[in-house]
Amino acid sequence: MHIRAFAVLACLAAFALLVLWPGAVGASPPGAVFLVGGTRYLAEDRLIQMDAASFVDGGRAFVPVRYLAYALGVPEDGVEWDGAAQRVALSARGTRAELVVGSRVLTVNGRPVFMDVSPRLLPPGRVFLPAR
Repeated sequence: MHIRAFAVLACLAAFALLVLWPGAVGASPPGAVFLVGGTRYLAEDRLIQMDAASFVDGGRAFVPVRYLAYALGVPEDGVEWDGAAQRVALSARGTRAELVVGSRVLTVNGRPVFMDVSPRLLPPGRVFLPAR
C-alpha cells in the first residue's frame, strides 16, 4: 500500500507541475495524499471525505478527478462536467485542462498532451484519472 500511495502522490506532483503551474517559477503547488482504496485524502493537514474511492487497475492508480483538482487548489467553480460530451474541464490560474472519458488526449490550453491510459467514468458518477 505504501508504494501505491507514493505513486499517487508522485502523480499529483507531476500533474500539478505540468498542468496547473506551467512556468510558475518559485511557486509550490499544494500537496495531497490519496490512499488507494480509501475514501479520504489528506490535504493541508486535514482529512477530506470523498464519495468515491481510488483504486488500482492494470498497474495504474485511478483517482477521482474532482477531488484531485480540489487537492491541487482548483476552486469548485473551476471544475466543470459536460455529461453529453463526457468531458471534465479544470480551470485555475489561467490554465485550462480538459479530459474526455475514454480518450487518451489531455488538452491543456488547447494543446494536446497524450496519456497512455484514458480517464474512466464509474459509479457514483465520478471520472477517475489514471495516475502513475
